[in-house]
Amino acid sequence: MTTETAELQDMMAQCYGTENYYREMLLSYLYTDGVKTFAMNAGNGAFWFLQEVNGMIVDNKIRQSDDNLTNIHLKVKGDKADIIMENDGKTFKKHISYTDCPEGDWLFYYFTSDNVLIWCDEY
Repeated sequence: MTTETAELQDMMAQCYGTENYYREMLLSYLYTDGVKTFAMNAGNGAFWFLQEVNGMIVDNKIRQSDDNLTNIHLKVKGDKADIIMENDGKTFKKHISYTDCPEGDWLFYYFTSDNVLIWCDEY
């Protein structure tokens, strides 16, 4: 584990609930304090991750279904990453050819009924 990964893990451990919901003009969902913390502090910033998730939600037509919860993993190895989205028995994957995000398997949840993305420990 790298120092950057450990520092981000320590920072994310403080995100276990949210007081605020955020909306960006180009995103189709709200996100929480934990997601904002991750986006601001992963590498030189990971707001690109929020945009990629938005594209995957729109492109794959992730909407309210019997399975309200969508698991979203950002798996980073070296300077490459994969975003893996699991919803209603289906898996969608997007490869990222370069990132400065710290290595790890970062887990987020997207709730289709509330249209909100959260950090896993905020659930």
